[in-house]
Amino acid sequence: MSNDFKEKIEQWKRQFNAADIITIFGQYLTLIKTGKTYQGLCPFHEDKTPSFTVYPDTQSFYCFGCHVAGDFIKFIELKEGVDFNKAVKKIADLTYSNLPEGILTGNHTPVSKKQKEFNAYHEALLNHTEAL
Repeated sequence: MSNDFKEKIEQWKRQFNAADIITIFGQYLTLIKTGKTYQGLCPFHEDKTPSFTVYPDTQSFYCFGCHVAGDFIKFIELKEGVDFNKAVKKIADLTYSNLPEGILTGNHTPVSKKQKEFNAYHEALLNHTEAL
């Protein structure tokens, strides 16, 4: 991933507050508030006691049983069995948030500025054959 793409994702992630993070995880498991964190049964292994912890302040999770960890995007990737781009799209849909322009195209593929410029140039050539 390019630095520009990473920065856009980081900016997008910063818009989510603790309630948004709990809403995202809460779509998949029941969470109980325990101080600054939330706990629940891990959705990635058989769990009899809550070992899955969500840290809203850092937008992350960790399971003390199976040691799976990551941010809320990684959680959706694992839970839904999708790639990064589809996970970002799913989160945007769940939270009714907009993605910054250029993060995803219709087919969920990141498009760089250079690629956009190339596509525009290519389109201009196709539409204006006299330029050839």
